Amino acid sequence: AWQGAVRISIGLRRKQRQGTAHVLRALVAGYQAMLFESVRAWHEVVASAKVRTASRCAEKDRGLARALRSIAGSEEHTRHMCFFVWAQTRAVAKGERSVCESSQRAAAAASRMHKQMLLMVARGLAAGAQALVLSMCQAWRQLAAVAKVSQGRRGPCAAYAIRTIANAEA
Repeated sequence: AWQGAVRISIGLRRKQRQGTAHVLRALVAGYQAMLFESVRAWHEVVASAKVRTASRCAEKDRGLARALRSIAGSEEHTRHMCFFVWAQTRAVAKGERSVCESSQRAAAAASRMHKQMLLMVARGLAAGAQALVLSMCQAWRQLAAVAKVSQGRRGPCAAYAIRTIANAEA
């Protein structure tokens, strides 16, 4: 009896494993199919983009060739007009270039002039500062000399003032 139960148990486990394996195979097959479809769709998008790019380049080349043929096959008037427009464009560009160069030269000259003016002002201020220091030193010496003279006279003047005050009180 127990052997039969073991056989049934083994059979059930085998069926469960087979069922699980079947589910796993189905999942893997589904994932593979999704991956294949994604890669195929991506490949189609890339291929169509390449075709569009190639067709645009070819269309552009054809348009350029057509324009060159029409210019080359046109009358003398068209060639003269093209040359005239080219010459005008070149003259305008040359004028713009000369204006740009002259404005750069003017800016450089203004910068040099500004630097020279600052240098002159600095020199003038330096000379003025030296003169100020010199005059201050001379004034201090004169003041010191006056103070020395007045200190020498202070003694007799003070004695005279004290005597005058004392006599006035008496």
